[in-house]
Amino acid sequence: MGYIDVDTHVRETDETWNYLRPDEEQYRPLLAEIPGRSGVPVQFWLIQDQRTSKIDGLAPIHTEEDRKQHPEGAKGLHNVPARLRAMDDLGVDVQILFPTAWINTDVQDPVIDAALKRSCNRWLAERTKLSEGRLRWMVNTPTGDMNAALEELEFGAENGAVGIFLLGEVDGRHVGHPSLFPLYKKAEELGLVVGYHIGLRRVDRLGRYPGPQLGWELTAPLTYAFHSVLVNKLPHRFPGIRWGFFEGGSGWVPWMIQEAQRQDETSVSRGTGDWRDDSNTVLERNNMYVACQIDDDLPYLVSRIGSDNLVIGSDWGHYDMGTDPAAQRILSGRSDMDPGTVHKIVDTNARRLFDIDPSFTPADAYANVG
Repeated sequence: MGYIDVDTHVRETDETWNYLRPDEEQYRPLLAEIPGRSGVPVQFWLIQDQRTSKIDGLAPIHTEEDRKQHPEGAKGLHNVPARLRAMDDLGVDVQILFPTAWINTDVQDPVIDAALKRSCNRWLAERTKLSEGRLRWMVNTPTGDMNAALEELEFGAENGAVGIFLLGEVDGRHVGHPSLFPLYKKAEELGLVVGYHIGLRRVDRLGRYPGPQLGWELTAPLTYAFHSVLVNKLPHRFPGIRWGFFEGGSGWVPWMIQEAQRQDETSVSRGTGDWRDDSNTVLERNNMYVACQIDDDLPYLVSRIGSDNLVIGSDWGHYDMGTDPAAQRILSGRSDMDPGTVHKIVDTNARRLFDIDPSFTPADAYANVG
């Protein structure tokens, strides 16, 4: 067996914008740079009226450990074979690719947003074709223009995408807002996972809360999305959708299940029932999957929410507090969990989430080493 890594990233490059239409060239992000703290220039793009970091290669500001984990050209898909070799070294059969630029970029003009995301989707489709199914991607979804969003879902489904990428708040709306129902209906028709990732489009908050506080500002919306999916009964409205929640850990899941039950119209008071009575079936019966992290209290969580809907991602392509490049191997080495449960988390559950054939195991040669 190999592993399925449900949360990895690409670093957008100058080539990402080469798929803009002629009348959209005016929206191409402008490359600029400022002096870094060490004196090494830091590059970024100007997208509309805001700065978005550009770290697609092995810039001098990267640490040696970062360089070791990410071969040159692998993050930005310049060198797809190098990325596949890195996956082989980790025993990973498939990586699910999320973007980087839109984790904390707020392009308010829907025309510009749609143009840039359309170009990025075509870049992803073109580059991932070289991986023969090992790199599968999430559609950048221009939710400010629903017609454009639906077109992108159709394009993605025809070109190697396995899901759609959303943040925990969508253009100022909670994810259960009825205006998003056409998006979910199309995802259901096409068999695409609806994936919520940590991030924050409210760039005013990014500037207002620098430092460690920023970590929670980026993560909190993911918990809002989970709560919104439950209390707005989206799995009942769209029973064919598989829902995923990525890079925020899983320790908060029992809390959100408890809060959602408190708001259920059938619950008269907190004393009329115990949320723990059926908490271990909530994820399964609602087709919801959550990406855990290696330091989560997994024995406790499995006892509360079950083991069939936990998956794990490494955040490969980034190098920050949420990154564990060898997450699957580390989890496989834990001695406090049943090996069958671990196998579900690092492999089986993710194959079910993203509809990956169990026989697709190109990293088998490495899986039993080390």
